[in-house]
Amino acid sequence: MAVSQWKLSRVELAEKSILAQEDDAKVQIPLVERLWKHQGRLERSYSRAQRELERLQASRRLPVNQPQEPEPAPAPQPVAKAASAAASQPQPAQNPPVFISTAAAGSTAPGEPVEGGRPDSVVKKVA
Repeated sequence: MAVSQWKLSRVELAEKSILAQEDDAKVQIPLVERLWKHQGRLERSYSRAQRELERLQASRRLPVNQPQEPEPAPAPQPVAKAASAAASQPQPAQNPPVFISTAAAGSTAPGEPVEGGRPDSVVKKVA
């Protein structure tokens, strides 16, 4: 969009320059016609970019979610019931974190520091 605007101002300067010259009309008219065609293309390009920008801005405004009212906290349960309820629910499995390195495969053995990485980064074997 900015490029189109800059080029449009350049076309206007070129048009003034051509019309200020004291050449024959046979020379000036074809040059000015070419500039006008180019100017029309740039104006359409600018308009398309502006419509796309407005469309993107409108789409960003739509998904704004208003915070919902917080759900009321459940009534406190006696300690014995809470402990038995917690024991009956399955707990998620604890997976070790996975580290991905850009080092070439096999270039560093597991447990050794990664070259060029942070001082605390090491290669870990991922199962």
